[in-house]
Amino acid sequence: MIKRSIFGRMIALFTLMPLITLLCVGLWSAWSLQHDLRQEQIYQINDDIAALTEGYIAGGPATVTAAIEARQSLTPLNRAGAHYGFFNADGERIAGLINIEVARNLDVTRPRSVTLETPDGVVPATVRLTQLRGGERLIVARESGAIKQSLKALLWRFLVAGLLLISLSYIAARFVIAALRRRVDMMNVTLQNVANGQIDARLPCDTAGDEVSFLGSQINYTLSRLERVLSLRKRVTDQLAHEMRSPLTRLDASLLKLDNDPIVDTARQEIKHCVTMLDGLLDISALDAQFGDRRGFQRLDIYALAASLVELFEPLADVQSRPLSLIEAAPIWVEGDPAQLGRLLSNLIDNAFKYGDPSTPITLSVLDTDPNFKGHVVLRVSNTGPLIDEAAMRDIFTPFFRHLSIKAHEDTSDAEPKSFGLGLALSRSIAARHGGTLNVERHPKQTVFRLTLPLIL
Repeated sequence: MIKRSIFGRMIALFTLMPLITLLCVGLWSAWSLQHDLRQEQIYQINDDIAALTEGYIAGGPATVTAAIEARQSLTPLNRAGAHYGFFNADGERIAGLINIEVARNLDVTRPRSVTLETPDGVVPATVRLTQLRGGERLIVARESGAIKQSLKALLWRFLVAGLLLISLSYIAARFVIAALRRRVDMMNVTLQNVANGQIDARLPCDTAGDEVSFLGSQINYTLSRLERVLSLRKRVTDQLAHEMRSPLTRLDASLLKLDNDPIVDTARQEIKHCVTMLDGLLDISALDAQFGDRRGFQRLDIYALAASLVELFEPLADVQSRPLSLIEAAPIWVEGDPAQLGRLLSNLIDNAFKYGDPSTPITLSVLDTDPNFKGHVVLRVSNTGPLIDEAAMRDIFTPFFRHLSIKAHEDTSDAEPKSFGLGLALSRSIAARHGGTLNVERHPKQTVFRLTLPLIL
């Protein structure tokens, strides 16, 4: 879900970035504290050695022994207790509790980290050895438990602070992004309503005055301009079609009064073609205006509708001696306008008769189980005819587009009226109004028009 949602990624980012920052600061602070405490411990050891060395110079081994015993009688306030070892030249312990074995691997000048056996158990410590003038060896050690305890306390504090920071960051990010998401969702809903035909849908007034508010105002402005352009286009198209249709109809009526003449008959035929074209344009314009409008829709069996159309075209199939078949299927229910869907299917079947190979069958299939179109009924009209090239497949549903094969067919057929390339454009508009699609599939030996419509259960 986070991968698909920019808001989820923003919440994760705003939550994790403070945590990562705190983790880096915590690790740096722990390392810095450990370094400073260890350095301080070394300073204390050096001070102890310096004081005992001065005592040795002033009073000899007895003074050092007394000083060590005095120091060992003190109880440390934390886990930074001091331990001592004072040995003669032969390695015999004079004072202190440190064993001589500890001195075997020690450097005279550099401190080392070792483990010491003490009355309280084995403890980690920092140790330094020094050699005195008479051959005596002095070992001073400081326990390192205080450093570990301080680091542990620091890390716990950072952990608690991190959890608190994560919680506050998550709550703040969730609150801010939820408000932003509501505004974006409102934009999506508005644009979806526009896509469904509610061209007058607008975003509510946003007074926040930020970038999202400016984007909303730009969307409303663009939608207003779009509505105006579409309204003007429809008004001009409808008015032009009506204004042209009326005089053409009157001209046809006037020509009807003349005596029979081949020229007059040809003129009347051309007038009828123009009127038919204008009616097609008005139908497409009306369907575009109805996009998203579901008035007049009803529950219908698309298989039964296809069967009735096949029965309607059977006389034509018998005349042409051309097989027309519908693959049998169970009732498949969709919601739509029966007249418009019937017109769509009639256009597809009629085109198959007009432009398909007369010696090959026309087949209709209605399926509700196509895995590529889940939740949709898929109706295919298949026939064998002139193959449609790649370029034509992109434009075949455009008004007034006529493929070369169609033109060649019309040029050799005087019995049929010329096509204006509006049938498929009208059919696709009908499919779009019903929430479906109409496309053409290119096969090696067949042309298949595929109609998809949403199923209702």
